[in-house]
Amino acid sequence: MLIDELCAGLLGISDPRNGERVVHVAAPREHFAYLGAHGRGMGDIVFCLRSGYQARNDPGPMFEITTPWAEFTSGHDHFWPLDPRLQSLMFAAGPAFAADGRPSRPRPIVDVAPTILAVLGIAPPPDIDGVTIESVLADPPPVPAAPSQPLEV
Repeated sequence: MLIDELCAGLLGISDPRNGERVVHVAAPREHFAYLGAHGRGMGDIVFCLRSGYQARNDPGPMFEITTPWAEFTSGHDHFWPLDPRLQSLMFAAGPAFAADGRPSRPRPIVDVAPTILAVLGIAPPPDIDGVTIESVLADPPPVPAAPSQPLEV
C-alpha cells in the first residue's frame, strides 16, 4: 500500500552529518486518533521528528538541527507530543490552585491533562499518560471512582 511505503520512506530518512534517523514516528493518521490527529483536516500520514530536528516548508534544507532549550525545536506540529523531554509552561489560577505552587522539577506536558482532570473532579482514564501535578494544587482533591461507562461529550 502506498501509505505504508511512504511511512517507511520517512522512517528511513537519516541525517547525512551523523547518520541519525530524523523521523521519530510516521504512520497513517488513524494511528494517532488517541492524540486527536485523525480528523478530516489531517493528511493521510502523520509524522513527528526526533527532538532537535525541524521540518521546513520553505527553500533550504529539508531538515535542520536545532538546539533544544535555546530555540524553537520543531516546526509546524512535527514534534512527538509524548516525548518526555517536552515541557511547557502551565499558568493556572483560582481556588483549586496553590498561590505559590510550583513543581519541584520540570514536568512533561502529559501531566497537564491529569492535573486539570483532578481540579475538575474527574477520574482520569486508566490508560492516561502522565500524572497529577499535586504540588500546584491548593488542596489535592480525592480522585473519584472511574465512571462505569465512558463519558459522552
